Amino acid sequence: MNIPNILTIGRLLGAPVFFFTFIYGGKEGVVIAFIIYIVLEITDVLDGVIARRTKKITNFGKLADPLADKICLLSYLMAINEINLIPGWMFLLIFYREFVVTLIRMLALSSGKVIPAMLSGKIKKTIQVVVIFTVLLLYMLNNYKINTHVYQVSLGIMGLMTLITLLSGIEYVIKGIKVIELN
Repeated sequence: MNIPNILTIGRLLGAPVFFFTFIYGGKEGVVIAFIIYIVLEITDVLDGVIARRTKKITNFGKLADPLADKICLLSYLMAINEINLIPGWMFLLIFYREFVVTLIRMLALSSGKVIPAMLSGKIKKTIQVVVIFTVLLLYMLNNYKINTHVYQVSLGIMGLMTLITLLSGIEYVIKGIKVIELN
C-alpha cells in the first residue's frame, strides 16, 4: 500500500464523516465538515501528484481514485440538498451523470480500453470544488440560515455547475461510445 492509495482510502472514509458531521453536528459540525471538505479536496490533488511524481500509479488507484471522487462529490451534494440549499433534481442530474460516465469508463476498461480524463472533466471538477466551497461558506457566513439571498446565489451557481457537469458528461458519453464501438 503506497501513500497515494492511503490518501484515496482516506477520502473514501472521509466522505461519510463529512456528511454526518455536516447534518448532525450542529453549527460546530458544519465548521468541522467544512474543514473536512477542504482536507478531502487537498488530499485529492495530493494523491494524484504524489502518484505521478513517484511513479506509484496502481490499478487500485486507477479504480479507487475516481470512485472516491464520486463518493465525495455525492456526499457534499447530499448534505447541501438535505438542508434545502439546492433542489433535488440538481443532485439527481449530477448523480446520473457521474453514474453514466463511471459505467462507460468501466465498460471501456473491461474491453482493455481506457478513457482518460478529459479537459472538460478537469474543468468540471474545478468548478464543482469552487462552487461547493462557496455554497458552504455562504451558509456559514449567513449564520447557518438559508434566506432568499443565500438560496438564490446557491441556486444560480449550483445551476451553472450542473450545466457544466452535464456538458462534460455528454462529451464522455460520445468519447465512450467511440471507444467501445471500436472493439
